Amino acid sequence: MGIIALLKKYTRVTKNSLFFAEAVIDKGGAPLKTSEHYADSGDDSHPLEDDYIVGVDVPRSGGSVIAGFIDAKNPGITEPGGKRIYSRDAGGTPVADVHLEPDSTITSKNGACDIEQRPDGTITSSNALSTIEQRPDGTITTSNAISSITQSPDGTITTTNGTTTFIQNISGLITLFNTTGPGLISILPNGTVSINGVLFNNTGNSIQFLSGKELFDHTHSGVTSGPSNTGVNN
Repeated sequence: MGIIALLKKYTRVTKNSLFFAEAVIDKGGAPLKTSEHYADSGDDSHPLEDDYIVGVDVPRSGGSVIAGFIDAKNPGITEPGGKRIYSRDAGGTPVADVHLEPDSTITSKNGACDIEQRPDGTITSSNALSTIEQRPDGTITTSNAISSITQSPDGTITTTNGTTTFIQNISGLITLFNTTGPGLISILPNGTVSINGVLFNNTGNSIQFLSGKELFDHTHSGVTSGPSNTGVNN
């Protein structure tokens, strides 16, 4: 014969060096009754007071055992085929859960941080202020409300905060630019530095133009015999 009742107390007990759990239950209109709780091996779940229980009588004088509990205060949210495991605070409010979705997505939440594993291999970890995302192609992005750092599969590292961006390429190219200027600084793999288009080689000599005038290996026009100084560089 089966019984349905309310849980009033749940206690861990030891009998003959073996570990059990006992539940005091209220069947309504009858004295409170104590029954042993049985569950799957490896399942260590602690119910709360006023959870509903289902029990069955056993062939011993006045004996019964509890086969399971149900949380009647919180609705289920899983889709067909899904499974969810959650914990509750003393008032019965869910505070952390592990959710296995039918599409093989796995989410874990505890109110302060979330972890999500999606079927495509993407893993996302986040809290109230920051997020880390790992994509199946090897891309890793760490971000908060203001800035982010992305590591690309080809080795490129990009750091940005909305107003400035810093890019490191596996070839040795380094680029720094902003969006408020704009200003651009690049270091080429051969050591040449470009500042807003003005190039300097790795010995410090300019090899490009400044205000439209070449500053290295250039010639002067209008040179005539006379003073040793040249004229203006035109």
